[in-house]
Amino acid sequence: MGFQISMANINSVEFLFLDQVLYLHPYHAVYWKDKNMLWLADVHLGKAAHFRKSGVPIPNSVHMEDYRKMERLIEEYMPEKILFLGDLFHSSLNNEWIYFKKWIKKYTDIKFSLISGNHDILEIGEYSGLEWIPEYLMMPPFLFSHKPININDLYNVCGHLHPGVVLKSEAMNHIRIPCFYFGKSTGILPAFGNFTGCTTMDYDLDDNIFIIAEEQVVKWV
Repeated sequence: MGFQISMANINSVEFLFLDQVLYLHPYHAVYWKDKNMLWLADVHLGKAAHFRKSGVPIPNSVHMEDYRKMERLIEEYMPEKILFLGDLFHSSLNNEWIYFKKWIKKYTDIKFSLISGNHDILEIGEYSGLEWIPEYLMMPPFLFSHKPININDLYNVCGHLHPGVVLKSEAMNHIRIPCFYFGKSTGILPAFGNFTGCTTMDYDLDDNIFIIAEEQVVKWV
């Protein structure tokens, strides 16, 4: 499973993996050059409204940053397809979903696809305008899903776990930051959504970990 890394531009890293050219972007997205496709995981739109409904005053502006980043990615790569690896929307129907459905109509030349995640609980009819994929999508050499799965010999690319690593200083200060994780059989994308956290990943020395800091992607191990 050879790979090669180069700087694609000031922000992203070009990652040659399984003979495919991937651009790992600091906006927590992957661009698959060979298929002109963007991968995004765990956007969690509507999460702010969900918290407000529970009495927590989270402003909806947290999601406007997500839209700004998606628009920047579209401008940079001009993809033919955007694949959401689950948890596009956080909870039950609210105005944020209505806004999203209006937003995607601006991009009539892009095919939007969603692999269902555990938070994608809306009625099927609400997903009109997107290609709805209930479990997984096979596009060799990759098998896309929301949660990690092991079905065949294809390399699994997923989300769900919000991967991150802990950086420690000599003064014993530490910070958890998001990362792209590529293990032997599974690759896990960081959560795209601005209003999400990350979970510390265990990794082996022969895994490929890319941390995201200060709008830069840096090879970690």
